[in-house]
Amino acid sequence: MRIAAFCVAFAALAGTILAPRPSLAAGALVLSLVLAMFLKLGPWRSLYSVTLGLLLCATSSIPSIAQISYYPRFGALAALAVCTFAGGGARTPFRALPLPGRLLIAGLGLAAAIAATSSIWSVVPVWTAQQSAALATLAAITYSLATRRWAAEPDLIHGDLAVAFWILTMMFGAGIVANLAHAQFTQVYGGRYEGLINNPNMLALLCLLAIPLGWHLYQHSRRILYLAGSIPGVVSLFMAQSRTAILGLGLGLCWLLLRSGAAKSLRFAALSATALLLLFLSGAATTIAASPLATQISARFTDDPGGDALNGRPLAWSEALRLWAQQPALGFGYASGPSLFQHLRQIGQLTFARDVVHNSYLQWLLETGVIGLPALALMLAACGSALVRAASPGLTWLIASGLLLQLTESAMFGTGQAYPFVFWLAVTAACVLPKSRVEPRDADCAATHGLSRR
Repeated sequence: MRIAAFCVAFAALAGTILAPRPSLAAGALVLSLVLAMFLKLGPWRSLYSVTLGLLLCATSSIPSIAQISYYPRFGALAALAVCTFAGGGARTPFRALPLPGRLLIAGLGLAAAIAATSSIWSVVPVWTAQQSAALATLAAITYSLATRRWAAEPDLIHGDLAVAFWILTMMFGAGIVANLAHAQFTQVYGGRYEGLINNPNMLALLCLLAIPLGWHLYQHSRRILYLAGSIPGVVSLFMAQSRTAILGLGLGLCWLLLRSGAAKSLRFAALSATALLLLFLSGAATTIAASPLATQISARFTDDPGGDALNGRPLAWSEALRLWAQQPALGFGYASGPSLFQHLRQIGQLTFARDVVHNSYLQWLLETGVIGLPALALMLAACGSALVRAASPGLTWLIASGLLLQLTESAMFGTGQAYPFVFWLAVTAACVLPKSRVEPRDADCAATHGLSRR
């Protein structure tokens, strides 16, 4: 990747976001998209960058940017699906893919078909049809990547993931710069930091993707640049104070260590203990523990603002199960949950104030019913196979953390957002990536770092 070009894009994005007038702030989107076309990434990666940029902008904490990117993101997703399918190169038949890849593509395809069918009985049929089309587009992109683009040149996998990593890193960095400049839009959700994203939990979700991606790319290339690039994501994660994201990332790391064997686990434990001892002896541990951010994070783990340790989520889960029991077979229609909750709240039949279940698995069950379970089972089986297959430590970490986090968040199938887009692309990569491609090789370096290819 042309790192210098991305640095120029980052500087322009940060400078425009800090502009005093909303009209200039909105220009950040246009400027970043124009710059993306001049980064010499090639046609596919330029469109890929624009798509991810639009998905991020659609959830921006700056209203003007979110508004002008709301509909273009769906057009960009459709264009990327067509571009990926129509790209040149060798083709791999579906049946020739590794088992995890076949399970994933079948699961996503079946999920899109069930979602589209559910628009017949959905409480918001037009919205269900629109979101089903977006889910079908995501399924088409993963299918085309697995059987065409990545099948033709597996070395492209690392470079494509690196594009997503640097775009996320640029967004994290711009948010930190804006926060240091005391921009109001970076910290409006109950006083918690949310950067350029309109919700601190969504920001933490994106950090949870970027940090393991950086580790995967470092493992592949052995370039310290990827570890340095992960710093904005780590900083943003703790500034967002998302308890579930911090725990999910930690538990995913535990799974990675267990998969790595006793020797590596003991080495990691020894290094961690040594680092903690040095921090304690130097007095830095006391300073860190007494800092305002550490105090706020500690309070997040000890306070019960929603009446319980999970901030009212168990109530949302019990209410979702109660509603599902009314239509267990078919559910209420894909992506209908927010509209359903708003209607029930207005007529006094809902006891919690949330628009989502805060559990992707329960959300899917509520919206698609029992008929949606086979699709979910196929996707989870693909993720489980990828975890056991362990073709890449970084991607294993990402998938494990992502699956755990979806126990308390409803973002796995929000196809108009950046999180599911990057998550499912990373899962696809883990499902089809040959193990021999994980270790750094001279032949692979050009694909990983020369991101101008295709």
